[in-house]
Amino acid sequence: MTTQEDAEGVLSMLNLYRQVGVVHDAEADLERRCVRVTYDSTLTALRNLDFIIAAGGYDAGTTPARRRRDPQADTAQESAYE
Repeated sequence: MTTQEDAEGVLSMLNLYRQVGVVHDAEADLERRCVRVTYDSTLTALRNLDFIIAAGGYDAGTTPARRRRDPQADTAQESAYE
């Protein structure tokens, strides 16, 4: 997570859990490249939050990203559709 767009993407994924009362607060820290999450551990395990973040293409805890984000590939793909 190196850009504001990355941070917004991660926070957006966590917002799904916020809507059902699992996540109470989530803040991105771009300088440290991390997200601080306050959540209800009686409703989900930390590992589940890791899976949500990893599904978005970011390493989370000991869970590797499911798909790596490649900014160059994103740019090439965007250029192909212009």
